[in-house]
Amino acid sequence: MVKRGLKRGILQTNPTVIFTNKQKNKPITKEEKIRRARANLIAKINSTQLNSFISRVAYILNHYEETRDSDKKLALLYWETFQNDIYKGLAITPEQYYHLEPQTSITRARAKIQNEFKLFAPSEKTKRYRRKKEDEFREEQIALVPPKPVITVSCDESKEKLALVGSVWSLDSSRFTQLRDLIMAWKTEKGLAPSFEFHFSHSKRQEVDLYKEFIDLLVSQSDSISFKAVVTNTETSSRKIDEIITDLYTMMLLSGLKHELQSGRTELPRLLNVFKDAEAAKDKLYLGVQREHIRQIIKSEYDGQASLEILEGVPSYTSPFVQIADLFTGCLGRKLNVKGANNHKDQIADYFFEQFGIDPEKCTTENSDFISISFL
Repeated sequence: MVKRGLKRGILQTNPTVIFTNKQKNKPITKEEKIRRARANLIAKINSTQLNSFISRVAYILNHYEETRDSDKKLALLYWETFQNDIYKGLAITPEQYYHLEPQTSITRARAKIQNEFKLFAPSEKTKRYRRKKEDEFREEQIALVPPKPVITVSCDESKEKLALVGSVWSLDSSRFTQLRDLIMAWKTEKGLAPSFEFHFSHSKRQEVDLYKEFIDLLVSQSDSISFKAVVTNTETSSRKIDEIITDLYTMMLLSGLKHELQSGRTELPRLLNVFKDAEAAKDKLYLGVQREHIRQIIKSEYDGQASLEILEGVPSYTSPFVQIADLFTGCLGRKLNVKGANNHKDQIADYFFEQFGIDPEKCTTENSDFISISFL
């Protein structure tokens, strides 16, 4: 379950989409407006910015599959999560009911998210029932189908000689929320702006101690995350780098899920929500092709018991987990591609490897149940 007690209206910062003057002067089509709104919504649910009604409804739909088929369950979980000062999971008095977000409003937001933004779709059975306007009884029967828990995977990529895709995995929605909140509170305690990013390639000499403290924080929470990476030598292939990266994403997700299953840290069925830095997802056509390619392979490999729900780009400043993936990928890429150097980046990479028990020469781990680095 998610961490209860999120207060409505607590978060004040909205993600900003910047457009050039030339772009501003262009007439915006309805499709473009929907695309932008969808992108902003995805960014919000993958960050701490649940400061709009629709983003809070999307958060529940994202983490609880059963709510996609039942508006009643959706409303109850929404109230329990975001209005727990009123609704305690028990009987609701008439006075309390008038202060809760109306169920009809929650249902309308759900319909917009599912029908207009094409996110968190209900089962095909529910789609048919809703089209035929079946009664509540049938909807409740559909909702009895056991939901698939969500695994959130945040990724980064490196296109050097030894190319790789690195990732951080969160297997439990409640622990995902707890760690995200812990990181944001820690940044506040350190006097860091909410927009401050841990970005390996942009790290500075005077930030080494700060990066080490951040790594220590991650080590203390290592029971709630895991790291996966797949590496290949691009010089041994005649294929285009984008094709290689797509295959690395596919192999990382397949081998990563296999590693989690073999270690006993998770079990099927599972949904995979995959996020990458928006800078690496600018080409929407390429991202769409990549998404469908990976979706079909995972579906085939696990006979529908594991499925790719989302593969989207999000602004890295909104997502602590994309920043963690960047740090892991940057440290691993540094060890693999840069030899004999000794500057601040090497100090950060050395510290990351030491704290997480990764062999600095072989870039491997011995019998780790939460770190997997594969070489193709």
